[in-house]
Amino acid sequence: MLTKNWNSRTGRFDVTFDLPAELDIEQAAVVGEFNDWSETANPMSTDADGRWSATIALGPGSYRFRYHLGDDRWENDWNADSYVGNDFGGADSVVTVPEEPSAPPPAKAAAPRKAATKKATAKKAPAKKAAAGKKATAKKSAKKAAKKPPAGS
Repeated sequence: MLTKNWNSRTGRFDVTFDLPAELDIEQAAVVGEFNDWSETANPMSTDADGRWSATIALGPGSYRFRYHLGDDRWENDWNADSYVGNDFGGADSVVTVPEEPSAPPPAKAAAPRKAATKKATAKKAPAKKAAAGKKATAKKSAKKAAKKPPAGS
């Protein structure tokens, strides 16, 4: 299994190559184009669970590799990024290292909120109210005057 972690200090990816504990092996090494197919350059070590692993800093590109398990025993990583045929009639695993880590999508800026606006309510001008009041008073006075008999009759 492959795990790629960006190392901002080196500007490269630290690629961890893992083999399961179930393998009946006493040694393992990661061998590939990144180490000129050296069987001794990148030995793997076991952890407390018996898993074998090695971490190698790699620059961008695609690299063929295989696991050398001692003697003439070779294994592919069946979780590799891809596979390509080799000159020996088999296949090599391929790890592809990107240029740089994928940036998370930019956070969306919150849309500016519009200030709550009050609807303009039509207010009657006080002058109109007063004028309307005067008209009503004038009408009432006219009615009263019409009901009264003329003085002196």
